[in-house]
Amino acid sequence: MSIGDKILQALDSLTTLEIVTAVGPTPLDAKGKPLIGIGDAKVMASRIRLLDGDITNKIDEAYVKGELAPLRDFHETQVARGIEIIKGNIGALTELYRLIRQVEADRDKAPTRPAP
Repeated sequence: MSIGDKILQALDSLTTLEIVTAVGPTPLDAKGKPLIGIGDAKVMASRIRLLDGDITNKIDEAYVKGELAPLRDFHETQVARGIEIIKGNIGALTELYRLIRQVEADRDKAPTRPAP
């Protein structure tokens, strides 16, 4: 797989942003991602599909009117930071991809030297 293909694959993987705020024991999957809805943790999770703008939120009642309500602002800040990070990552990957394509195009245009 070329570096250009790897960059395109990375861009494709940046289509969903998931932010999870969990208080309490939270089981993790094999990749270290929290398993939402399993265990005793109080969870607030936001999933944003960046291509179509669909936003899904899961909010435990404790974050709405219970003892964890102050953490709502923290979660919202994390979501906003995540969106900005994704934007920056997409911009950097896009620019890197363009640069690689330009280097490849320049290399293909370069005259070849005859063998000695």
